[in-house]
Formats: sequence, structure tokens, C-alpha cells
Amino acid sequence: METDILSTVIEVERNIHERIEEEKKKSRDRVEQVKAETARLIAQEVDRLGGNSEKTVAKAKADAQVRAAEQLRQAALRSEQFVHVGDEMVKKIVARYIVRILPEGYEHDH
Repeated sequence: METDILSTVIEVERNIHERIEEEKKKSRDRVEQVKAETARLIAQEVDRLGGNSEKTVAKAKADAQVRAAEQLRQAALRSEQFVHVGDEMVKKIVARYIVRILPEGYEHDH
């Protein structure tokens, strides 16, 4: 009985760890997408301004870099949310799996 409970607890912990790793990967992927989109926007803006003066091109690059920096900041904030998973998130995840750990007929308060 105790071995079954211990095995289930270990499995739940492994599931939680896998979920956290998945979320971290999604965040890293999103950051990479933002970087690629930013590079594309800069190239697009430079192409659009092809005949303009260097000053205009420099301004367009600076504007694109500002937008890119904001997008990267937003992506980093999202990523940070998953890197530092708080107790409440863990509690929600554990709550989903706890019924598998509790013995049959176990009554508990919320």
C-alpha cells in the first residue's frame, strides 16, 4: 500500500516536472519566434525604405529595434513566469493528481 502511494507520488512529481519543462520550452520557443519576427520586420522596413536617406533608414532600424526590445521584454516576462513556478501553480497541479494518491473512501476538507 505504502509502495503504491510512494510510486504514485513520484509519478505525480515527475508529471509536474515534465509540465514545467514543457512550459519553459514553450517560452524559449516564443522568444526565438520574437527574435526571428524582429529580424524580419527590420529587413522588411529597410527594404521598404530602400531609396531613402541613411538617416531615414537609421530611424527605421531604431524604431524596429525599440519594437523588438518591447516584444523581447514581453516574451522574457512570460518566460520568467514559468521559470519561477509559484506555490499556487504547484498546488493547482497537485490538486489535479491528488485523487490518485488518496486511498479510496478518504474524506478531506477543502
